[in-house]
Amino acid sequence: MRKFFLNNLKDKQGISLPCFFYSSLSSTMTQAKQLALSGVTCGCVIANKQTGGRGRFDRTFLSKRGKGIYLTFFSTWQDCSTLPILSGLVSLAVQELLSELDIVSSIKWPNDLLIDGKKICGVLCESIDCGQRIVLLGVGVNVNYVSKDLAVLPNRATSIRILLGKRYNTLLLAERLTQKIASLVNNFDLVKDKFRQDYIASCITLGKTVSFTENEVNLVGTAVSLTSELALVIKVGNQEHILNYGEINLQT
Repeated sequence: MRKFFLNNLKDKQGISLPCFFYSSLSSTMTQAKQLALSGVTCGCVIANKQTGGRGRFDRTFLSKRGKGIYLTFFSTWQDCSTLPILSGLVSLAVQELLSELDIVSSIKWPNDLLIDGKKICGVLCESIDCGQRIVLLGVGVNVNYVSKDLAVLPNRATSIRILLGKRYNTLLLAERLTQKIASLVNNFDLVKDKFRQDYIASCITLGKTVSFTENEVNLVGTAVSLTSELALVIKVGNQEHILNYGEINLQT
């Protein structure tokens, strides 16, 4: 393991935000938890490969060497009620990175980034208590995957390479993304109101027919709005259901 500080961060961030790089890890999320439990209160774990990468609901996340951004940003966080907002804010940070590459993406609630209905990024948000509350924000972005790589996935997916036709340095992209996440997290109170507007504008789930599970019952309804905490409001018949977290499927 090699510890370094991101060269291009502002002086204060470069000193206060250690970045831990690994050639290979089971999971950046797991390693970030171990660092937090050992007393490191903020930082970013980046891996060139994951052998046990996971997404929501412990699903396997494809993590081949040099083919994606695999990172977990972690920091102290007091207000757990704002975690959905923070998770969505990270989605916007990835969206901004993609935009700089001239890639237009949209957000599927709560934090998947899609391009023409195909997933290019997922965000995983968790928190742990190790004397103080630590939030962990895991990010996986498909960068250099080709169609053959992604054929093993059960859902449709795409990558930067498929879209733009060339390979990218995943670690340089990870550095740029970490800068964006660090800036947004450090200025959360200043950007959260504008963030909500940007998130709503980018969320393709609103107005769509969606299926979801509530209390082990499968339901279908229309996603009508988002609460101030970014919970999804779904109308089923004459009744509204509020999802604070979970998973929905867009109906075609």
